[in-house]
Amino acid sequence: MTTEPIEPIDEDDDGLPIYLAPLDPGDVPAFCERLITHFDTVDEEGEFTFEGVDVDVAHGIWLLGLAAYDHEENLAMDPADVDRELPTHGVGGYAQVVTDWTRAARASLHAAWGEPQTRQPRLVGDEQEPEGILDYLMLSVGIAEAELWDRGTGFLALLTDWTGEVGTSELRQIAMIVPRELVLGGMAAAMSQADMADAHLMSGENIVELHRRAWLMSRLFGAGEERVRDAALDATRLSLQSRSGVTTVWNFTDDGRALVLLYDPECAFVTDAPAQFIADHTVNDTESGEPSEGDVAEAHAILVARILATVPEELRALITAPTVTAKGEVGTQPLEFVILGDQPVPLISAAVWYDGEHWNVPASLFEIGGQNGLAFDDFGLADALRRPYRLGGEFTANLFAGDDAEQNAHLEELFAMCPYPQQPRPEGDAVLGNAIPRGSSFAELAEQIERASAAWWESSPSTAAWNDHTFSIGGRELRHDERAISTVLGLANSWTVDAFATWTNSFIDFLTERWGTAVNFTVADQNTDEVRRTPLSRTMRSLGIHQGPLWWVNGHAVIVLGGIPDADSAMDPDPLAAVVIARADAVLDMMRGTRWWSLRKRARTLSELSRLTDSTLAPASTLSWAGPALPGSDVVPHAVRGAFRTNDRSWFYAFTHDARGLFLSYPLDAASLSPTIETQRDLFAGVPDDLLSLIVDRDSGGLYPLVSGVPVGDGVLRSAVSLPAVDTVVWRDDVDWRLSEGMLRRAQPAQMGSGAEASHDSGFETYLSPATGIPQLQWALGVGYDDRDPEGYADARFASFALPRPIEPATAQLAMDALGTCHLNALTGTLNHLLDVIADTPGDRHLVEAALSNPDPTNRREIALWLMRDPMPSITHQLSFLTPVNVLLENPTLGASDAVVLARMLDLGASPFPGLVGNVDPFAQLDRRAAGGTDVAKLRAVLLEAREIGTTSR
Repeated sequence: MTTEPIEPIDEDDDGLPIYLAPLDPGDVPAFCERLITHFDTVDEEGEFTFEGVDVDVAHGIWLLGLAAYDHEENLAMDPADVDRELPTHGVGGYAQVVTDWTRAARASLHAAWGEPQTRQPRLVGDEQEPEGILDYLMLSVGIAEAELWDRGTGFLALLTDWTGEVGTSELRQIAMIVPRELVLGGMAAAMSQADMADAHLMSGENIVELHRRAWLMSRLFGAGEERVRDAALDATRLSLQSRSGVTTVWNFTDDGRALVLLYDPECAFVTDAPAQFIADHTVNDTESGEPSEGDVAEAHAILVARILATVPEELRALITAPTVTAKGEVGTQPLEFVILGDQPVPLISAAVWYDGEHWNVPASLFEIGGQNGLAFDDFGLADALRRPYRLGGEFTANLFAGDDAEQNAHLEELFAMCPYPQQPRPEGDAVLGNAIPRGSSFAELAEQIERASAAWWESSPSTAAWNDHTFSIGGRELRHDERAISTVLGLANSWTVDAFATWTNSFIDFLTERWGTAVNFTVADQNTDEVRRTPLSRTMRSLGIHQGPLWWVNGHAVIVLGGIPDADSAMDPDPLAAVVIARADAVLDMMRGTRWWSLRKRARTLSELSRLTDSTLAPASTLSWAGPALPGSDVVPHAVRGAFRTNDRSWFYAFTHDARGLFLSYPLDAASLSPTIETQRDLFAGVPDDLLSLIVDRDSGGLYPLVSGVPVGDGVLRSAVSLPAVDTVVWRDDVDWRLSEGMLRRAQPAQMGSGAEASHDSGFETYLSPATGIPQLQWALGVGYDDRDPEGYADARFASFALPRPIEPATAQLAMDALGTCHLNALTGTLNHLLDVIADTPGDRHLVEAALSNPDPTNRREIALWLMRDPMPSITHQLSFLTPVNVLLENPTLGASDAVVLARMLDLGASPFPGLVGNVDPFAQLDRRAAGGTDVAKLRAVLLEAREIGTTSR
């Protein structure tokens, strides 16, 4: 079929929702042939127009749009603007016009050139990056398959696809002329010579200075300088090899060029990249297992061959050329070689070369690094190059001097006789090489931090698209933690620490000028010297830097760390600079280090005191919830809930057996709140579903007001018909107290951006303000301090703040006593009774046998399983004439439900055999219980299985 050509849409156009190239779809092959001829004969750059079609040039690839349909434009257009009789078949309308055109264009190409190859985007490497530039472009435009025709010097690639549902999204047909080497090669094929140049690789060291250092190190620890023979280039070779196998080979040509080969057997390229290469190129590898040593060695050789492929051939020829020593003897070759095909390949981890003006890094090294998340040091540049030759630092005889005067004199003589003179030192931050972000100025780094901080409200490093570098600072990707994201901006060496400190301090000074005065944030509270237990402080401790300036940027805390990591961190003892961005509630611990169990005990005490002083208040109660089961069982203990007040607010709490829970608050004048269920859905966002089950569509028991509505979709919150009518939500994960997403959103500035548009409002003022009630909660619970005694609860100031009426210390003591004690609650109470006072436990093992003696089967099961939730080596200890198993089997209310408790004990190492003292046989106990009518079949089976395993192990 043929279609009237319609020009592209632009702001002066008539608003039609389609674009069709100005040619008949049957003429597409002839048009493409003419374009390919133009491609072969004319070097176009940027954008140009060919026969009325706009063409873009990028990375040597020519891209042109042949057809497009925009559904949103179609929906927005006035029906009166329709310029033709539209099709009714297929999806109909303008969508079908473009569909018919693209089908006809594809059909004409198939008919003229035959069936094409098809290609889907390939992701390779540990980072799952595009394998080649064509894969990159396909992923960039979101098209899942390309049709490829080989046209000699290049390929024609045709990409046709909908962005979503057929007929209701966008349809695009894009043609690309791709140079042959870019289709058949990887990402390295798209790199130019300029892309490979690295002005900072050698930390500003002159080529003569590098030759000097190589000569000295080779004379001191190697074979000395050797002359290359039988090669096109006149050159010398110098090598260095450590006991660990780290090897450096320098080849200096007489015309001022150089080739350096590096090998570090422990670097990530050697240890990880070959196996990843095998995984990338193995089809149906679900059962292939670990690759063999031979396969790994071959993969290593293939990767090395790719790295060396872009090294100039005449320099590459130096690798295998023989050498002769100054004495005329055959020279040494410290590298190992393997044969790949019919060519020898050195087993190295990196190669770099100097072309007389610039140092260059092979394109394939960049490609392998990008695909596998490897930095230069992961190819051995640190241990094989920068450290032994102290790049950026002084290199004198004093570095090697010791206590032996004669040896020191020899060193001085050796340094003096070096034929390559010492060169002037590099200036400024040139000595830092690539230790700092070279592609970004301070202003650009600040903008990238501002951009990431603003974007983190809606996305994160873990959800960003593969080609989205929003969460990248200075080319370093931010590592994702749910509440703190960070990256190391720079890593220096001890001999460049002064220059690195100058750079870091200059960056901090720049940020201070841009963002204002910072707060000095420390890992340890400067008032109490207690280590802060927050995501930010944990990130700082992992980096080994314990203080730094902190600013608020677009609603998040930003801290810059600089210095030498402390010995307790996992970092190397090299100077580093890092940036950490943290959520508002990840900076300070709102409970100031108070243990979870102490907080529970204090809240429960307040609840009991409130009831003692005002009997009209709703009592604490337990409720079921959708939480995790106790280990080794399907038992989910009930949670406990209650309430108390502080000054002008009421607080609801819910505590669970896994040390999590909620604090909700609302003004005592509840009428001042006017929430809807939709505002509450937003407020409770971010709280885990299992904790939400404590309050969603639940009877409040008079502990808090409710707001009702209708479901609006799936999910716990969207399907809710009732939620608490509160304005403060605090919850605890398994480590930290946190704010709900809705609470955090209050710290989100109305306007965010970079530069003058960036917000610097403090997040502390948002969630620690009196309006949230959190400061009242902190004071009522005494966070950061020891437990209150009866006199503390009876204090007039505290009572007027947190209790319905004043009390006497004796009344406070009654409330505290009402909670019971650990041993008593384990023996006669429920799990929640025990957890109310577990902060005072002498240790879980001391309570196990009390729990096993609890007369209530449900309580016994829950308490015992909870106490045995973690490995308990002491369960093997016999504390009386009965073993733990004996104690359980002696319980008068023993039943089949205790089998899970018995199994858990035995799994943890309790003995199924008679004890050393008492010699009570568990099977005899079961026989006696069975004779009394107890069903012991499950218990017997568990015990028998354990005995069989135990006998074998004995």
